[in-house]
Amino acid sequence: MLSLKTVSILVAIAVASTVTGLHPASAAVPSDGTLFATRVLATLVTLDPASAAQHPVKDLSTLAPNPNVGPLVADQHTARLFAVMSTCSPCGIAYTPTDRIVTINSTTSAVRMSPTLPQRVGGGIAMDPATDSLWAVTDCYLCASESIVKVNPRTGAETSAAVLSSQIFAPFATLALAPASHALYMTFDQNGGPSQLFTLSTDTDALTAGPSLSRSIKKLVYDTSADALFGITSESPQQLVAIDPSSGNEAAVGTFSTSLELESATIDSLSHTVYATEFDPFTETVAVLTIDDQSGTNSVSGSVANDFGNLAFQATQPTPGSIKAEVTQAFTNGSIKSPSLEQTLLSVLNVAGDAYTHRRCVLASFAYSHFMDVVETNAGTAIDAPIANQLVADAQSLGAGCV
Repeated sequence: MLSLKTVSILVAIAVASTVTGLHPASAAVPSDGTLFATRVLATLVTLDPASAAQHPVKDLSTLAPNPNVGPLVADQHTARLFAVMSTCSPCGIAYTPTDRIVTINSTTSAVRMSPTLPQRVGGGIAMDPATDSLWAVTDCYLCASESIVKVNPRTGAETSAAVLSSQIFAPFATLALAPASHALYMTFDQNGGPSQLFTLSTDTDALTAGPSLSRSIKKLVYDTSADALFGITSESPQQLVAIDPSSGNEAAVGTFSTSLELESATIDSLSHTVYATEFDPFTETVAVLTIDDQSGTNSVSGSVANDFGNLAFQATQPTPGSIKAEVTQAFTNGSIKSPSLEQTLLSVLNVAGDAYTHRRCVLASFAYSHFMDVVETNAGTAIDAPIANQLVADAQSLGAGCV
């Protein structure tokens, strides 16, 4: 195994130029991504939105006894997916299941499971890139109240942000985060009747009980490109509605079949595309419904056996191989000026990529950090600023995404 000292020596190999000015990193805009789903038997799969064809990514059933994989959410800045796994041993009416957070690297299929959460969580979860944590609502049947908590996905530690009324039923919680405005939106589907929109400031933990909505909301999603909140209603016929968080006004975007049930939902903000599972209770089959949240245009995949549920969309993320290809291409097209600098960068990426692939995450993070230092040292001189910014953003993603 290469030591941290070895990495430092590699980075110290002759670097062609000196600093002439640092440039802020800006993440490359993804052009596509992958739709993920969890199957009934605790398997993570990719899902083709056009055909509903599934391809296995990771069998999670071996991680704990009698597992049930609940909410699924994707990090849009690293190749990580997060899921809540409930387990029990033994199982039965007298035994309370426990929850853990499972982190899956979507490119390597590596898995990490947190210790047991202090309190179980119900309903949906939301990933907060600003704090590298998850937002959730506690689910305690005998407790006087529930809480909105920030969960550390590595340690399982829960930090209470706000207390909710005991009348809130946590398993019906649906959450959507607006990262730019630091607002966490929540509704609690009461299985009929109007919902109320709650907003938590993720900066101050201030909870606002917002307007009552005219219909019950089953799922919330937030389009970060359009800076807009959307919800799927519960009552038939179900609709995708645009929700004004200030007034509670709901504007219908699309209306769907009365004989089908829309369940899990996720969003690709770049293309303004909402994906939802469409369940047919008569044939016990499921399909993927694809909706443009700007026009309402929608399409449905072929139907398959009802064996998948929770959805998460993840924009395309850099890989150890793709960042090396970027360096090689940048030297070929003249964006990296020095052959010795190219070789230095590739040498460090070889160390970082090997550590990333073999789950030596401390070393991977250290090596990618050194790579960023070399790139930033030469940004604007020996490396053109645009490619330097992209390389730094990709290295940041890889360094943070190792599982």
